[in-house]
Amino acid sequence: MIRIVGIQRNSDPQADFALLQNQGNMRQMLRGHVLLPESAIGEQSSEAIVLNDAVAINSSQYVLVTSGHGENGWTMSRDGAQVYKVYLNRNNSFWSQFEGTVHVLSIHHSWSERKEAVLVS
Repeated sequence: MIRIVGIQRNSDPQADFALLQNQGNMRQMLRGHVLLPESAIGEQSSEAIVLNDAVAINSSQYVLVTSGHGENGWTMSRDGAQVYKVYLNRNNSFWSQFEGTVHVLSIHHSWSERKEAVLVS
């Protein structure tokens, strides 16, 4: 279960970030998780952040979603923990625009059409 453990709002995009952690017992795929400010709910808005990296986040590992520029990938924190960094590659801060609650949403179920026809007798 990936949860938000902190948000640092800053006018500098490189210092503006949300910190997520897998607080469940099982590995979670990051792809498909969405970060959504409360202000975007009920409005026609493009304020959602959809995480599309197909990377597995082990139990207790962190994900840092920063507004700044860079290349997504694994890095080490100052205390030696592995952190997956996601860059939004924005010239302005994303998190500092929104006050209040931010939600993390995940895929609960998926459905897709079959590629070939199924024979029913």
